[in-house]
Amino acid sequence: MFAGRMKLRTFVVLAGLGGGGLMAAIVGAYLLFAPKPLPPPPPDVIAEAPVGAAPASAPAASAPAAAPVAAAPSSGSGMRAEDSVALQY
Repeated sequence: MFAGRMKLRTFVVLAGLGGGGLMAAIVGAYLLFAPKPLPPPPPDVIAEAPVGAAPASAPAASAPAAAPVAAAPSSGSGMRAEDSVALQY
């Protein structure tokens, strides 16, 4: 019966103020406790050779090259053997 004794205009004003206050509290709490964005990662540092310096020689490969894998005969479609087996399955 509380709303029955006051004018409609007063009730709407009070309800609007209460709802607005609630919404302001929600937005304020979000802005206050929202996680901060992460800073961008530092740029990669690449060592550059001075101008006129000789290029570094490539290290010798100590591991032997892998033996070539025998390919299954294909049907001439240009697909790998694994792809044709997968399609046949």
